[in-house]
Amino acid sequence: MMVPAVLLLFGALTAVAAPRLLARTDWPDREPVVALWAWQCVVASVLLCCALSMTLSAAAAWQA
Repeated sequence: MMVPAVLLLFGALTAVAAPRLLARTDWPDREPVVALWAWQCVVASVLLCCALSMTLSAAAAWQA
């Protein structure tokens, strides 16, 4: 039951920290396509963490 909590924590930290880190840098102004790819990867990782955490929680509840 520890893995879903860690996944949710990682997703939350990524969702909070990534926009702040991307806003501080100056390379997104020079390379907007790379910045969009980076943003899409951050969003995908947060969604994947949440979905995987829900799946693992449901599997643990189903077995209990």
